Amino acid sequence: MKLIPVFLPEKSCPHRCAFCNVRIANGADAPVHSPAEIKGIIETALKTLSVHHQGEPVEIAFFGGTFTAGKPEVMGKYLNSCTPFLEKEAVSGIRISTRPDCVNNEVIKLLKQYGVTTVEIGVESFDNHVLRRLNRGHNAETAITAIGQLKTAGFVTGIHLMTGCPGETVESFNQTIIAMLKSRPDTVRIHPLLVLAGTQLAKEGYQAPACNKILDRLAMAVYFAEGAGISVIRIGLQPTDSLNRPGQILSGCFHAALRHRVVSRIYRRFIEKYSIENATISVSAKHLAYAVGFKRENANLFPLLRFQGEKSIKPWDARLNGTCYHMLTEGLYEIERLFER
Repeated sequence: MKLIPVFLPEKSCPHRCAFCNVRIANGADAPVHSPAEIKGIIETALKTLSVHHQGEPVEIAFFGGTFTAGKPEVMGKYLNSCTPFLEKEAVSGIRISTRPDCVNNEVIKLLKQYGVTTVEIGVESFDNHVLRRLNRGHNAETAITAIGQLKTAGFVTGIHLMTGCPGETVESFNQTIIAMLKSRPDTVRIHPLLVLAGTQLAKEGYQAPACNKILDRLAMAVYFAEGAGISVIRIGLQPTDSLNRPGQILSGCFHAALRHRVVSRIYRRFIEKYSIENATISVSAKHLAYAVGFKRENANLFPLLRFQGEKSIKPWDARLNGTCYHMLTEGLYEIERLFER
């Protein structure tokens, strides 16, 4: 799925979360578009996509704001700009992002009316203590209800989760992952918390965990999500010029190759479980770089192990000494026993 991103002004969000600095996260120089500009943005993007990604499904994605917190007539103007492209099947759908407490029957009816297909909601955590510390303005039950409403209405439903938040413990994050698995969204974006300049957390002096403290927690979350058929479509914020500028990120795990580092941890855990030494491990060609590890860290840790990628092997499968394994059912992480699949 290819996205045509359209950034909106953050004027209607009912809360200012303790971690939020939309301008830095989205890019200080990212243009914020009015409804009148949408048609031109889409036409320009479709020309580019027709050259480099011909035949792939395309969604128009409204990012950067709490879309459904706005006035219905404003939402309608943005969505109506997309209607001609839906009618001629130039795009397959529309994606919007919002908050759990900005989902209700009236909103759902409006989104369906204009052909919205995917809704992503910022859940961040299913721990009420963490949600209060983040000044989210809603509780976990609100998020669970919103996910259920959206799925029942037929939307592809995605959620955003964060780890490394103030008040979070290993156990509470485990419970957040269990709640995610029970809620069964279609997709998830998992981000380590970053303390950005100009936020409430920055004023409080909160120190978010660095990568060496958070990678295993992220790996566990990815492992269970993928194992439950919840596609992990993003790990960590997309690097922007703003985020890369000195002084914008005060603490936290920020890395351009974060997915590589996280998935490599899962492969390492599999290798360690079976004490693989002088052998060959065959994995999906698509996952070979993950198995070898970021900067070859797994290959360096296990120098007698030979890594081989094969097109016939599916992602998350592995063959070792003639035996086939599916890593997502190998019980590599311990919270598995705490919930029923």
